[in-house]
Amino acid sequence: MLLKCGFLWVEHRVLGCALVLIASSVCAGATDADEPLRVLGERYPGITENNMKYFFLDEYDSILDPLRHEATRIAEVGVWLGDGIRMWRDYFAQAKLFGFDTFDGTFGWGIYGPGDPQAAVFWNAVQEGREPRVELHKLNQSVTAELEALHKKFPNDFFDFIVDDGSHKMKDMAQTLAILFPLLRPGGVFAIEDLCSESAFGHYEQDPKYDQKLHGEQSILRLLQNAEEDLSAFAQSPFLTTAQAHFLEANVAWVHVVWKAVPKYVQECGVAFIKRKGELTRVPVHSGSDASASPNPEPTVPVVSSDAGRKSRLGLPIFAVADVQNHPALVTGLAELRRLERAVLVGPTFHEHAHVLAALLELTHARTYLEVGVYTGASCCLALQHSRPLELAILVDPSINPHLRANVKACNTHGTTVEEIPTQSQSPDAMEAVAYLVDSLDLSRPRTGAAPSGASFSPSEVAFAKNGAACLDVLYIDGAHDPQSATQDFEYYLPLVCSGGFILVDDYYSVDNPPVGIPNYKRVPGEDLSEAIEKVVEEHSEFLNVIGQLRNTAGSDFTDKYFSTGCPGHLECPAVRFDKPRMVSNFVVQKL
Repeated sequence: MLLKCGFLWVEHRVLGCALVLIASSVCAGATDADEPLRVLGERYPGITENNMKYFFLDEYDSILDPLRHEATRIAEVGVWLGDGIRMWRDYFAQAKLFGFDTFDGTFGWGIYGPGDPQAAVFWNAVQEGREPRVELHKLNQSVTAELEALHKKFPNDFFDFIVDDGSHKMKDMAQTLAILFPLLRPGGVFAIEDLCSESAFGHYEQDPKYDQKLHGEQSILRLLQNAEEDLSAFAQSPFLTTAQAHFLEANVAWVHVVWKAVPKYVQECGVAFIKRKGELTRVPVHSGSDASASPNPEPTVPVVSSDAGRKSRLGLPIFAVADVQNHPALVTGLAELRRLERAVLVGPTFHEHAHVLAALLELTHARTYLEVGVYTGASCCLALQHSRPLELAILVDPSINPHLRANVKACNTHGTTVEEIPTQSQSPDAMEAVAYLVDSLDLSRPRTGAAPSGASFSPSEVAFAKNGAACLDVLYIDGAHDPQSATQDFEYYLPLVCSGGFILVDDYYSVDNPPVGIPNYKRVPGEDLSEAIEKVVEEHSEFLNVIGQLRNTAGSDFTDKYFSTGCPGHLECPAVRFDKPRMVSNFVVQKL
């Protein structure tokens, strides 16, 4: 009976009768989703012993109760020995828990540790699969670059509740709030614990490891108390940039500081609750196949189709495979590609199946576009020639083809800003340049050109209106086609893609859709791109809607003029147009 409850961590702590007592208590409570938070907290010594959190559980319960049965993702910064995450797991019965810590034994302000061996116990239990619904990531909260890397790892609007119970240093608390707050969903809550640590623990403050000397108007406590009355108070913090302060002022609904006596410690302490504007809406996460969404399902194509009316986190439509497969832009896009090849483009081009881009650009009403691996620019030209002009097109390729600039100049009739980044797509320079270009974009200006039908705004425009920052409507990955490079491109640039935006991976092949000239194609473990892409998509399935491969209904030709005039020596390139039952060799996902 104990094993079925899944809380095997108790075996590492107690033996005999105590094991039965603790485990049965945890398992019994796990069946009651309405227990008060204080009751749940009393199960765990890490909450009741030497933890100020215990004295604020009633306030937590009151504020978080509206989210309790809707929340799906919870984050805790400062995990220590894990009892906090265990309590939140009991409270949020439907949620996955994400924990962030150094896990090296450093306690709070750095006086104790590193080196406490107990710090690794919870980490090991999670890695061994003995803590259900928990995922841990190593993070030094005091290193701003690590917080920024964490922000890039997860999409915006991802978490329902974030609690900072980490170092308790003023700079760390301010930067953690500023950098991670965009990861909070509209209507979500951010909590900062132990506000007294900056001033009440006078003897800690004298320790050189505890680097805070600022009090008064510049303290995090005073900052948050002032923000209760006026959100412009965020600009008073010496630890926030002007942009960070403005973002918080624009996106915080309210701040509530609970400050009260804590008898056990003969002092006062506090917790701050910061709510994000907007209403929390639960987005279901689908997995598996739903053949009913497509009238002619292709059994070899992985598909996660949308429910009718399903929306992304920005409130934009989530599309099913049929929405893309049957879109008329597939036909018009292919015709446009052939016109460009015939009358405009210079130099060799290949892959007419880039016509899928036309449908994705149309569905998103795209204004921002990133292409990794450009060659002579045929696919980029298709995007630039789209009837709804792009605002920004970013082209990343370490070897800029001499024909590319001539082709871009000829195709860019709308005057789109086109930025070339001539370096490896996985390099820090490339990623920083792309992030800078996207972050610097001002989408407040109205779009020029033809007015879109249906939805009026692209995901990037909606994101800019909500958060003051743009993102990518369409990401086209067509660079190095080895598994490592393609999956790194996917993971590195995924955080910059808008909720509701598309990612298109080129040269994806399945056993039923082999590359040109390889009729007996077999997957090679560790070397197969399609296998690698499917794996990375599965790893991020919580916030991806998989369209998969599309049937070649438009009749795109894989044996283009490049292959008709010669092909690589290791391939046979027969002049064959792929017929309708075949699949186009790219893979499409949409970000939820």
